[in-house]
Amino acid sequence: LAMYSLQGLADMEIRDGKAAAAIPLLQELMQRFASMPEAGVAAKRIGDAYRDLKQYSQATVAYNVVFANREWRGPLWAEALYWIGICNLEQSRPDEAFAYFQRVYVMYDAYPEWAAKAYVKSAFCLEKLEKRAQAITTYREFLASPQFAAQPEIAEARKELARLEGKP
Repeated sequence: LAMYSLQGLADMEIRDGKAAAAIPLLQELMQRFASMPEAGVAAKRIGDAYRDLKQYSQATVAYNVVFANREWRGPLWAEALYWIGICNLEQSRPDEAFAYFQRVYVMYDAYPEWAAKAYVKSAFCLEKLEKRAQAITTYREFLASPQFAAQPEIAEARKELARLEGKP
């Protein structure tokens, strides 16, 4: 019950816009229930809280904690990589962000919700790096993959590809 209480209290703090107050609750959850899958989710959520606070170094450290436990491998790893990419992007480092996004869709394509997001952000980074042709190729590759047909990012990718190709 203590684990769920800590999760609930952290949820309330985050919902109330108090990410900093949620961090100690999530840290306690991680320490007290380290062997549970919920500890991995708590580590990721600590990263989210630091990212919300624009404390990107601490967010990246927290996201990297997710990779310390092989039992947490799967969609949680894909999500943590994606958010590290976002941290880099929000710090105007599209080259570093691109590397993280690319890892998501290359290594974790079994999780289309994260791979789709990463594809679109990857192409965005390429455009920021003035690699328009590579951005177009990335969008085309994404749109051609049937595993992403149901993902909401498809519409954005079509729109961006049309813009880059100069089509109305």
